[in-house]
Amino acid sequence: MARVQQRARRPPPTPHTPEDHRKLLGMWDTAGTVPYRRIRIISALDVEALYPLIAAYVAEPELAHSVEEIALATDIWSWEMWNWKCDCSDSETGLRSSSGAESNSRTIDDDTHQAMVSYARVLGLSPEDTQGIVSRLNWKRDCLRGLDPHEGRLRQVLNKGWAAAATVLLFSLCPKVKSIFAGEADNGATSQFLARFLLRSNYGMLPRPALQKLESVKVAPGSHYHERCEYEGTACYFSTIEPLDYVRAFHHLPQIKTLEMEGVSEYQNDFLLFPPGTSSFRSVRIRNSYLSYNLLGVIIRSSERLEEFEYSLGGLAYQDAGLVSACPKTLGKSLLQHKNWLQVLDLDVDADMPAKWEDEDERVDDDDHPDDDYFAIDLAKCSGPLHHQDLEDGREFDYTIGSLSEFTALRRLSIGFTTLTGMATDRWAHGQSEERFRLPFRLVDALPPNLEYLCFYGYHPNHHVREIEDIVEEFLEDVKVKCPRLEAVGLGEMVLGPGSKYGYELVVGEDEFWQRPKYDWEWVTA
Repeated sequence: MARVQQRARRPPPTPHTPEDHRKLLGMWDTAGTVPYRRIRIISALDVEALYPLIAAYVAEPELAHSVEEIALATDIWSWEMWNWKCDCSDSETGLRSSSGAESNSRTIDDDTHQAMVSYARVLGLSPEDTQGIVSRLNWKRDCLRGLDPHEGRLRQVLNKGWAAAATVLLFSLCPKVKSIFAGEADNGATSQFLARFLLRSNYGMLPRPALQKLESVKVAPGSHYHERCEYEGTACYFSTIEPLDYVRAFHHLPQIKTLEMEGVSEYQNDFLLFPPGTSSFRSVRIRNSYLSYNLLGVIIRSSERLEEFEYSLGGLAYQDAGLVSACPKTLGKSLLQHKNWLQVLDLDVDADMPAKWEDEDERVDDDDHPDDDYFAIDLAKCSGPLHHQDLEDGREFDYTIGSLSEFTALRRLSIGFTTLTGMATDRWAHGQSEERFRLPFRLVDALPPNLEYLCFYGYHPNHHVREIEDIVEEFLEDVKVKCPRLEAVGLGEMVLGPGSKYGYELVVGEDEFWQRPKYDWEWVTA
């Protein structure tokens, strides 16, 4: 996608004010009495508020039953916690970044702390991770007592470790969490520690099951920065993630339904294969992102029963300015596995459709997957080949996603005109070969039989070569007879999708980019 000339920079640490200090003291004093619906684990202030909250939940587990949402962002913990010095005393001088002192201490009850340690020991983690949580709990106790002398980089690492341990404890303690909002996971030990817990939970390997009521996971890097944190040039870029890590962290949970991502891309991902038909996700929405067609196909096929799929390409800059090969056939073959239950399909990928593209993605290596017991469990249950290239075509694709006439459950279809017809519109309209004007099907015959809503992205009426206009005119005449109740938009006037309406040039101005939504992920009481 687009490339900007300025390199991305990470946000600076957020300053903390006396008002933050008073807010923190209030949260400490009311931890055992105030029921929260949403817990936020993003800023250093949030992390400081977790110790008394966890203590209260261990002492009275029912207090945690009000929690339905948890928002976290491991990617900015390093910046938030640089040289953060906890001060939960009643001092009027505000939050501190100086060396520890007993005047900044707070009384910590030994019995309460021991109860937290005992709870951590029976979570069912590996001996190493269990000891990791215990040591982080003990460090936090010493820190709160004003007995920790560490500064700088080491303090940053210790604070991040405590944040990870606290997150694990809250995931275990809060049995009614329905939604998790996540930022971009970093690549360090903190995220790996969380990942190990989530994997054991997802695959039913914990004696105390966690996240059994979880329904949705939303990955939205950058949207959690609050108003005092300058996001700088980073806002222009896709955030690089490992999408399959999020699939395998949650896909077996009994109530899970929805996976959402926005503003993300891949870059030299560790793994590109996943056993098909093993995920419980029924709805996958990936907006304003930039993923390869191979990876999209893997995500689509990973679901056992996909009922809604949305993908929009574009809106941000890709840091190496590379372009993936456009392979609509890969999407078509992958979606075909869900033809009996897919109800909503929204594909805005025409911005990636050049005059000629690859017939199908290159085959990835057979060992391009995690070599662990979790993958083996899924592989034993999978419902098809690992590689989409091993699927039978079952239809003629040419330069299209293929006919959707077999998708009997599909009610709402929003799709790029080029994606469905193979005929490039504005940007690549000139110089197309004659074979590109030969559809492998009549356009009206490619529609799902029970379709109620149709939106074409990217078609500009009366601005195309005669061959395209003839196909549209024929479609408009026939669709009235075949689908009299169908509401079709995007043929009378041009409709741009959520990704394609943004700039496509290799060098663009920052004001042309999609703006990440600023979600309200603040603490919320029940």
